[in-house]
Formats: sequence, C-alpha cells, structure tokens
Amino acid sequence: MNIICKAHLTTGQFCEIVKTTKHTLFYYDKIGLFSPYTVNDKGYRFYAEHQIDLFNIITLLKDTGLSLIEIKDYLDNRNPKKTLELLNKIDNDIDLRMKKLKSIQKFVKSKKRNLSNSININLDQIKIMSCPKKQLFISKKIPLNTPLAEDSIIFQNLMATLNESDGAYLSIGGITNINRFNQNISSPFSYYYLDLKYYQNNVDLHDKPAGNYVIFYHKGMTNFDLTYKRVTAFVEKARFKVEDVIYVDFIIDDFEVFNTNDYITQLSIRVEPLK
Repeated sequence: MNIICKAHLTTGQFCEIVKTTKHTLFYYDKIGLFSPYTVNDKGYRFYAEHQIDLFNIITLLKDTGLSLIEIKDYLDNRNPKKTLELLNKIDNDIDLRMKKLKSIQKFVKSKKRNLSNSININLDQIKIMSCPKKQLFISKKIPLNTPLAEDSIIFQNLMATLNESDGAYLSIGGITNINRFNQNISSPFSYYYLDLKYYQNNVDLHDKPAGNYVIFYHKGMTNFDLTYKRVTAFVEKARFKVEDVIYVDFIIDDFEVFNTNDYITQLSIRVEPLK
C-alpha cells in the first residue's frame, strides 16, 4: 500500500500542481467528468501524473466557453476526428470573441482619448482654427423627422459596418446644417460619422474640406440656437462668414454622465473671410 501511495499524487498535491481546489476535484468526480486514478480502502484519493495533462485539457476547454456537460460528452466519445471538429469550432469561436474584444478596445481607447482632452475644456471658448482635410465614415442619410428608433438603428448599423471592416475611429459625431440644427426635432443630424484612425475598403466616406473652422462647445441637448447666435456674433465681429454645414463631435454623453443636461459636444463650422 505504501508503494501505491508513493507512486501517486494525493489530492492536495494534485491540487497544488494543477492550481485547483479539492471541492472542484470532488465535484468533477461526482458528475463523472474526472475521477481519481485510484481510491484506497480508507477512501483516500490518489491521482496519476498522466492525469495532469487531462485535467489541464478540461480547464482549457472550460476557458474556451464549453460547458462541463459538453466537455464530458467530448471526453467520453473522443477520437481524432471529433478532436479536429472540436478544435475547428473553438478556433472559430475564439476569432469571434477576439473581434468583439477588439471592437470594445477601440471604443475604450476612443473614450479615454476624448475624456483626456475634454477634462479642462473651456465651454465659453470660441476660436477659429485652420484644419486639414478629413475623410469621415458616414452613415446612410437620415431623413428629416426620422423616428428615434429608426435613427438609433442607422447609428448602430454604422458601428456594425465599422466592426465588420475591423476599422478604428478617433471620434463619433454627426453632420447637420444650420436650419436643421436650430429646429427642435427628434433627428437633428443628416448623417452620423466616425472620424477614422485608418480607412478600410468598401465604406462610404465624406470629405470634410480643409479650411478655417470656428470651433466651439455646447453643454446639454437643448438651446443650441442660443449657442449658435453667440457664435455667429463672434464670427461677424472677426469679419468671417459661416458656411451651412455643421460638424458635431460627441465629447461627453451617456457613457460618462447620467443627465443629458451634462452632455458636451464640440461643434465646428467652416468659415471664410468677408470680402
């Protein structure tokens, strides 16, 4: 009996090697998934060294998302063909999970960047800046008075297309015009857009032309007309005239604040010197 004990690992030793608990081993034995190599007449459990690999395989399969029932079914009926089928399934599942995680990571990086830049924003500041040409990845056109539900679908489709193309974006925004901007309507934007970090094929791009832009900020989701009047007064004093298109970047929104009154958007409108 002593020879058998020396030749096999105790439950505690096995737990230490494979980084698990006695409770897990007992449960696996109870459901018939993984049992000790031998049990002596006193009820002590012992495990063989070759079982380490099998336990690690169970842990690996569990980490891929398989249930214990699925793992047991595979182990009870395993053969090279079934193993290859399982590995193909796991490989495909991992690809999908990695793609989803990359999408989440892109969102997190964009939010971190925008928040870092927005913490010290002066909401009263209005400035005119020279901006280079940009190509924006745009949604399908949003008709005037589009219901909110349909508006949301258009935005979600834009994000889905980006994820399918594995693109990355710097910011999210909307394109509108002065008349639509100043109306109290459910869909203030003609398009949603993503300022892409790099471009993919087969996406609709909108050229935001180079030029001088008046840059300003707005807090909340109402009274845009008051902000616009303040900006036009500034522009006229600086002897510029504004164009019709407005680009609205979402700086702080639902992700950061609870109340829509605390939203912050950055707006930019191309301007030209008065002749």
